[in-house]
Amino acid sequence: LYGCFISGPSTTAYIARAARKDRINLTFTLISSAWWMGYIFSPSIGGYLATKIGMKVVFYMAFAFYISAAFVLFFIRSQREVGKRQLNKGKPSASFNIKTIVGWAVFFASIMFLNVLMRPFVPTFLKDAYKFDEFLIGVLGSFTFAGSAFLGILIGRLGDKFGNEAAIAVCLASTAFSLTAFQFTSNFLLLAPVFFLMGATYTPWALMNATISSLSPESLRGRWVAISQTASMLAAFFAPYLGGNLYDISPNYPFMVTITGTLILLVMFIAFSLLSARGKNIPLNRKSEE
Repeated sequence: LYGCFISGPSTTAYIARAARKDRINLTFTLISSAWWMGYIFSPSIGGYLATKIGMKVVFYMAFAFYISAAFVLFFIRSQREVGKRQLNKGKPSASFNIKTIVGWAVFFASIMFLNVLMRPFVPTFLKDAYKFDEFLIGVLGSFTFAGSAFLGILIGRLGDKFGNEAAIAVCLASTAFSLTAFQFTSNFLLLAPVFFLMGATYTPWALMNATISSLSPESLRGRWVAISQTASMLAAFFAPYLGGNLYDISPNYPFMVTITGTLILLVMFIAFSLLSARGKNIPLNRKSEE
């Protein structure tokens, strides 16, 4: 039940309609950063409180925070429906949209698959290979969430200024670089900035929502967002199983596969973007003309 995230597509569609079209990437990454900002300190605080007052009380406190977050929804105004004529005005052909959006959905699902393939095994690797204790592992986790919060905002601004291609390329490059560095050093002082950069692995989700929302017709935005999110979550569902089998063979294998796959995606993505820029009729990014 905890994983039933049924509000995701509707929330994304709502945000997309309310956001300024020239700042849609920043809007989604900023909201995502607010989410991850809470993760910076909450694991340490929750662990400390659990040892002092008990885990059950911590669950009650978390429940109170969830109720408070839900209460805020009562102050959000509903968006008025736009007439069908307005929705269809200036709407590109359905076949063009479908091919483009499906391509993006598959692309982001591939990124999600590679990221989740290795992500569950980061703490295990730190403990098994580098002999870190729980405290140091938790601190590095906080660096990752801090990186997700702060880098997400910068990457969002980059995407609005230079296009989604630049933002996504930065995410993929940061992922490959940080995971490679992670495999070559056990020095905590060096791992801290590495894990900060690793926070960029969480940003593609926000970029996916921004991209799909901007490409989708307003009348079908919720549906296409739901399809893209479902594709990514399905990829995330199967990835840890493969990662676990690879980890049993060698602790380095999940990270090596993710690094290799990410670099392949990055090279293909850059080549695809260059071909698109040369007018080869390969639609990759379409900014709103509104």
